[in-house]
Amino acid sequence: MGIIASFTYRRRADVSEEALLEASAATAEWFRDRPGFVYRSLARDADGLYHELVFWTDEASAAASDAVFFDHAPNRTYVDLVDRASLERARMPELQTALYRAMAPA
Repeated sequence: MGIIASFTYRRRADVSEEALLEASAATAEWFRDRPGFVYRSLARDADGLYHELVFWTDEASAAASDAVFFDHAPNRTYVDLVDRASLERARMPELQTALYRAMAPA
């Protein structure tokens, strides 16, 4: 099974959701080019807390990508829009997967 990197956060008060989503989209190519990258999803709950899940094939790929994440300017721009005090990170092994059909971006 793979690895799931989980990030929860709020955007900075002076940042619009549109700006956050645009900055997030600008990081997509970097993720697609990373060895071991499988899938990434961003959601917002009713309280305005963002939940980002990044799926990796293995721990080594997740760790290697973490090590160079800030080397890519669009990634730094995206993180700069986050309220750092609200940011929580976790990385955990995937226990079970069920994919019933090919997923296309929303």
